[in-house]
Amino acid sequence: MSGRPITPGGSDHRFPGFDVLQNSPHWDDATAGVVLSRLSFPPDIRFFSPSERAIAEALLAQLLHQLEGPTVPVVQMLDAPFGGRADRWVALCGYAPRRAGVAGHRDLSR
Repeated sequence: MSGRPITPGGSDHRFPGFDVLQNSPHWDDATAGVVLSRLSFPPDIRFFSPSERAIAEALLAQLLHQLEGPTVPVVQMLDAPFGGRADRWVALCGYAPRRAGVAGHRDLSR
């Protein structure tokens, strides 16, 4: 393997001979930052539990039709902004995350 990114699903035939990185000398700083950050490996999972990760990966593989490798690491991309901190989830969503198998306070009162 060359270490160069390839199209998820191995669809190298979509743009034969085209290498987006060959154009990088012509990019401004903002474009270079966005494109190059998308080519790096995402950090390890720190927010989702192992069971939540497994569920999310299975669900997203079906929804995005990523049934064979290589795939886009969507779960890692979703996990990255939270960095293992539930307070970031609260700031974004407005409520505290519930962990799998733990009933919410409304469910317990019924």
